[in-house]
Amino acid sequence: MTRRRWLVLTLGAAAVLLILGRVLAGMYADYLWYDSLGATALWRARLGALAVLRVSSALAAAAFAFANFYAVRQSVVSLVFPRRLANLEIGEEVPGRYLVGVALALAIVVGILLAIPQTDWSSVILAGSSRLFYETDPYFGADLAFFVYWLPFENMLWTWSFLTLIVVLVIVVLIYALTPSLKFQRGSLYASTYVRRHLTVLVGVLLLMLAWSFRLDMYSLVVDGGGIDGAFSYTDYRIGVSGDLLLSLVTLGAALIVMWSGYVGQLRLAGISVLAVIGLSLVVREVAPVVVDHVGPEAARSAREAPYLATRAAYSRRAYGADAITLADSSIAYPSLAAAIPWLPFWDPPALARAIDAGRSGDSQAVSIAWRSSTAGLVADVVDPPPAGASARAPWTINRVLAASADDRGAPIHTPSVGTSETEDMLLDAPLVYPGARSVAIVADSLSHIAGTLLDSFLARLATAWSLQNLRLLSADSPQPHPTIVSHRDVRDRLELLAPFFAQGRDVDPVLVGDSLYWSLDLYSASSTYPLARHALLAREDRTYWHHAAVAIVQATTGDVVIVPDSTLDPIASTWTHRLPSLFGTWSALPAGLRNLLPPPIDGLYAQAAAFGRYGSRTTNDPLRHVPVFSGADSAWDDVPIVLPGSKTTSLAIPLVDESERVRGLLIGLGGATRTTFWYPLAAPGPRWSVVLDRLKSLDSAGSASRDGPLAHGRVRVVPIRSGIGFVQPTYRWRPQNSPALNRIALLSGDTARAVAPSVAPVTRSVETPLVAGDLKTSVTALYAAMRDALRRGDWAAFGRAFDELGRLLGPPRAP
Repeated sequence: MTRRRWLVLTLGAAAVLLILGRVLAGMYADYLWYDSLGATALWRARLGALAVLRVSSALAAAAFAFANFYAVRQSVVSLVFPRRLANLEIGEEVPGRYLVGVALALAIVVGILLAIPQTDWSSVILAGSSRLFYETDPYFGADLAFFVYWLPFENMLWTWSFLTLIVVLVIVVLIYALTPSLKFQRGSLYASTYVRRHLTVLVGVLLLMLAWSFRLDMYSLVVDGGGIDGAFSYTDYRIGVSGDLLLSLVTLGAALIVMWSGYVGQLRLAGISVLAVIGLSLVVREVAPVVVDHVGPEAARSAREAPYLATRAAYSRRAYGADAITLADSSIAYPSLAAAIPWLPFWDPPALARAIDAGRSGDSQAVSIAWRSSTAGLVADVVDPPPAGASARAPWTINRVLAASADDRGAPIHTPSVGTSETEDMLLDAPLVYPGARSVAIVADSLSHIAGTLLDSFLARLATAWSLQNLRLLSADSPQPHPTIVSHRDVRDRLELLAPFFAQGRDVDPVLVGDSLYWSLDLYSASSTYPLARHALLAREDRTYWHHAAVAIVQATTGDVVIVPDSTLDPIASTWTHRLPSLFGTWSALPAGLRNLLPPPIDGLYAQAAAFGRYGSRTTNDPLRHVPVFSGADSAWDDVPIVLPGSKTTSLAIPLVDESERVRGLLIGLGGATRTTFWYPLAAPGPRWSVVLDRLKSLDSAGSASRDGPLAHGRVRVVPIRSGIGFVQPTYRWRPQNSPALNRIALLSGDTARAVAPSVAPVTRSVETPLVAGDLKTSVTALYAAMRDALRRGDWAAFGRAFDELGRLLGPPRAP
């Protein structure tokens, strides 16, 4: 062997070792990360499923490729390379076993490369060890698990198989093009008989893939039908299902004929078979459905679609949890809008974040807000990170604000921290894990509480440095004692690795328990192949199934994660809790009181609202309803919560309107421990939603002058009251580059609409009802907080106004 060959082999072996070392280092680094979070069972399950998927894919692709490459090799009689010996040029024939070895090596490379894109390991687990729904569809008689688990897995296999076939076909054609068997000759393409036979066999394999796709299309019709809005229709059942089954069988037969005729050289028979499949496809898929859709009068066509639409309604209600909605009683309604005011937020999240930040950091979107119930009313805990460019160790600020109050300047009013009388902002150490965190962090873990990779051993350092491609970790001095690297610090990124089989909700919400900061994120069981249900866009993807599955709680300081499943689980979530029980925790592992601070699951509530509004419930025959398109806000601002009477948790109320845009009731989702959904109907249709928005905005003349800045409208809040529904909308004076000021609050209850200034007590008392004991305590607490806040900033005029209002509230002193 020459020196050049030795050099090539040495370089090749070094490259292989480097690649293999990087892969092994990444695997070990992943294991250390999962182990730090107590999720080694997930790492093993993921590794095992990926190994099965990729090894089987590599073997199948390599075997198919080698069969075709060996067929190409058989067409090569001899391969001669010119060699020069002294001044003589002679030809050297390559031995046949070398050609077979090259074909085998190329097939192995193709198999490995085609196996790398196979990453959907969760589909492998679901297809092999899923829990049944114990409900069959009415058309195929298959358990719904077949559509939710197996159909996506089979579609994945088909896509990969089709890609493998195309790649091998292209390589075969390119190899043939290097030989005299396939070439351009005298302006036309010349292909030898052997090449034509080989390619005809591959066309037969393509027909096999087409027959498989017809089978998949037959089952996919119940997921995405040809009716209105993707509904499974009469035509789909009578023509689509039967037609796809016929096409699958006919194409299968045609594929066998094409492969046989290509092998024996009957190419005309192969062409006739392909044309027959094309013609039958046009008739079954294009002609027959149009004919059936237009057969019979309109009334008959509507009557035959009725049972299919009823089936879709029932499956849609189950798919989005609409059947779990219960009818609300009068206990969730306030006696009047005045009584509800302290429990409604006057501040929208973007306005409050900008007002608290006061333009210091310039990035109010990084501010997070947690809403909670207190004795003073609804309170907003505003989590404010340091300005951009600040030190990574700069503390974060917690501002506690009365959500239903503002001072005489329209600025937020701070409320004392829990257990204290101080209204000063609270400082928190910079969290390790938070939304938007990007780089890794290396910290000293003296108490061994941080969920990260411990770098005490050389092997851990080497694996981490190699996987991150940062060799400085091997030599750089690390914080002591117990240096720990914390990666995947973004909350969503961390949970995507720990619970990739669940869909994440839209919001990462902060939760404050004492002086400890947590993050909460709702996790959902989701599917795009649940049959016969209406499609919905949820979490930026098209879904046909959406059920709340769990809540993930992330400790901001340590990065530890606890995923708590719901008490009642759907089959998808149940599959994962039984497959990976050690991955899930309980509420007892978290601080007491944290569960009551959780917000309602917004995505699940909107999914329920869409299904309930369109299809109602099993026991009622309600008219069509929907969520209003416009929220009344000038920008696409997030929902804001309310607190129901006697509740210690926040809730979310969503109005539903009928086809004439009249308000028909509220869908109310509770947060905290219960997390139930109620329907609060109106006895008679309410006002039109557009009229509500117009009446609230007609009050814009109240408040400060236009020189104070342009007006910005917040979302319309809705609250159940005994006389129906109350509507509240804040308006802000908001100049660019300045903090917004709360300008006025528009109130609408029945036929009475008024605007009130955002002072403390007048806002809560400007409507018709007298004070009760609970309202008195709330107002006194709010006034006390206003006086403390005015005293803190040295605003004696505001202090005097709040003091005078407290005197009027308590009444004149009694005579001795």
